[in-house]
Amino acid sequence: MVAPIKTKEDVADLLSDSFVIGPGSNHYFVDDAWSEARSPFSLYETYWQLRWRDGRPPPGVDPVRIGTWVQVAARNGLGSSPLQQVAQISYAAGIAKYLNIRLDPQLTAAKLETMRDGDLYAPDPGAGGTWGSTAAAVRAMRDVGLPVPDATLRQAGAKLSGLSTTLTPEEAVSTAIPLLEVVGAGRSGNDSKEDELRVSAAVLSILNAIEPSSIDISWLGARYQLDSVRSSLGQPRTSLRPETCAKLVTSTGTVTLPNRVDADTQGTFYARELGCRTVISQMDRPYTRAGWVLGSAVDPYETLAATHAALALADLVAGDAAFANRLGDSVEQLWTPMLKDASLPSTAHPLASARLARVADIADVSVTVESNTSSKPSDRYELVDVLVANAIGGEEQRRVDELALAQLQEGGDPESMDVAAMLAIIGGHLHDKAAMARAAVIARQNRIVDTLYGIGPCEERQTCASAEPSIPASAIGSWIERSHAAPRHRWEEKGMCDGFLCSDGAQDGASLGQIYLALACDKPACGGRFPLMI
Repeated sequence: MVAPIKTKEDVADLLSDSFVIGPGSNHYFVDDAWSEARSPFSLYETYWQLRWRDGRPPPGVDPVRIGTWVQVAARNGLGSSPLQQVAQISYAAGIAKYLNIRLDPQLTAAKLETMRDGDLYAPDPGAGGTWGSTAAAVRAMRDVGLPVPDATLRQAGAKLSGLSTTLTPEEAVSTAIPLLEVVGAGRSGNDSKEDELRVSAAVLSILNAIEPSSIDISWLGARYQLDSVRSSLGQPRTSLRPETCAKLVTSTGTVTLPNRVDADTQGTFYARELGCRTVISQMDRPYTRAGWVLGSAVDPYETLAATHAALALADLVAGDAAFANRLGDSVEQLWTPMLKDASLPSTAHPLASARLARVADIADVSVTVESNTSSKPSDRYELVDVLVANAIGGEEQRRVDELALAQLQEGGDPESMDVAAMLAIIGGHLHDKAAMARAAVIARQNRIVDTLYGIGPCEERQTCASAEPSIPASAIGSWIERSHAAPRHRWEEKGMCDGFLCSDGAQDGASLGQIYLALACDKPACGGRFPLMI
């Protein structure tokens, strides 16, 4: 975990780290802010946004909060990052340098050592070393204050000395430029610059000779890196020609990646630094107080789910008022249009509609949400269908409850805790004592000990004493059987919880919905409310 969650104050910190505050007025939550495996934060975007802003984050962004996950990235890597391990460490070290975040040099060195391949460094542990990955590792060492191994510097110097000036564009980019970076990192005041000057001049000629029609963002990156090397050698920086800028910079003043339409912060930064005058003045990307987030984390369907869970969690901690009045624009501009978008799968529509109705109600925004749940599921009703109908209420809830109950009464469903939950919810709404009694029987069958349940189904007329415990099943069972003890306390005794982070092996407990469950079940019978989020 990025940080422990032991108190309600910790939960409040998590919510603040999860809340997108800029740019503009579309505010919402992202999930898994303190998860190592599924972190929504982007090393890439955070690093390049800081480069773009000369190391000065925008108002509301807190370097201390950024430091909590950047330290994890440097030490263990973030499972959600698309970057290779050496790039993660390099970006983490760069962010730390900009924001005066202390990274442990010994831990960083130990992680880099796992990528050592002879005198070079590999992109990931077990892969072959490359000069590009070695240059990234050397940048991390420089930013953290680690010495570069002498053997690496010697090999780089020898390789550069023997490098021909007749290079292919690929060799110039993948070998020559990284070699120049590594050699430059180890250069002292009295060292000869002859090889560096010879090779850098050759690479500049090679890059400039590439036909304009073949120029892309990779060329732009190589050109910027080379310009930085030449500057360190006392050579003048050279701006791009206007026609080159026209090829690279779009009509919106940005640079895009191949086959993408959205602007790329790194590429646009390169274009600006290389003198392209049509580049926009500001690169805006979503961020929380803890840094910039991945593009995948701000998908409207995902942010609606996260916001729905966050508001329920906030209600258990200190109330949702601090966030509720800032969600109106997202309700109207992000989530309502999403429901009308044909690309939203029909199976996802009812769930999103129920969530939006709840969020809009809390935000005090009037929206018309079509439930789209009039048809029976293609297979059989499941717990999520009952929960969605329960959230919608009214005649729709009664219709789904009656149909689902009829299905359950037909038989054929395994007597699992999900089935028990359906029976208990439906029985409570329809005042069906038989359904509620059957729910209680299934719960007892799946009970391991008080407040601890297996997911089921168990063998008929047998207890589940040997079953593997499940956090969601235990929450459901404790709610159905109205446990006198607080379930989370028993789970913690069994080593399944560390504060409000509860894991049964199938989950790490760091999502907003999972933390909501743990907090709700800190009371007997999980506070008397159904503890699972839709």
